[in-house]
Amino acid sequence: MKNLKKVLALVVVFAMMMSTVAFAGYPDVDATADYADSVALLSALEILEGDEQGKFNPESTITRAEFAAVVCRALGLENNANSAAGATIFNDVAANHWATGYINLATQQGIVNGKGNGIFDPEGNVTYAEAVKMLVVALGYEPVAAAKGGYPTGYLAVANSIKMTAGIYGTGTNVPALRKTVAMLTANAMEIPVMDQTYGSEVYWTQQNGFDNYRSLLSDMDIYVATGVVGAVDKEEGTFDFKFTTASDDWEFGFDNKGNTITLGSITVK
Repeated sequence: MKNLKKVLALVVVFAMMMSTVAFAGYPDVDATADYADSVALLSALEILEGDEQGKFNPESTITRAEFAAVVCRALGLENNANSAAGATIFNDVAANHWATGYINLATQQGIVNGKGNGIFDPEGNVTYAEAVKMLVVALGYEPVAAAKGGYPTGYLAVANSIKMTAGIYGTGTNVPALRKTVAMLTANAMEIPVMDQTYGSEVYWTQQNGFDNYRSLLSDMDIYVATGVVGAVDKEEGTFDFKFTTASDDWEFGFDNKGNTITLGSITVK
């Protein structure tokens, strides 16, 4: 059985949101907002957080350096980024810039390429198309995007087909992306099956989605999304009851290895 504690911790976050006007810790995020669940998920995982005043600022923009950090954290590469801090290949990113590790790592992974002529523009606003492109590459779908026309149309087409853009409407391609928008894009991306490169007589890419090879950015963190109901909570013991109502994206949570539905019961987690 996978790490249920992590899964249920996220469920509790969502349950708390349903009983409050604003998400705990962010007075400017209404619990009924279409991006509220995404903010809750990314905050719980410390991927995208609020400012020093405790606000999330959903209507504000996000810089290219900040979003490079978000993508690296979503990939579970925070420690790698810390080790990669220092001089970069970009003329406009000082060696002591706070995001050098993220920028270096994202560059090595092919997630970012800069704007040409040694320019990264770390303090510039990341556009919607740039954010989509970075996440599509992070998930391994770049070959598909290239086959569909490359940047930006190919990446946007792939993002739409894999449901990365689900719930996002009225966003211009080359306009600065808002924090609420990148929160939804990133949270959606966390649950999408990744594409892995396979080597043999020829190189090809395979979507990791199935009973034996399911893999997403969340599963890489040993976190699986399940739907259910939080029951009795014992604050003194630090436990709560959770009853599964639908299977999760981890086959062990609701299906056997042949795809047959199994009984979903209740568990108590401390």
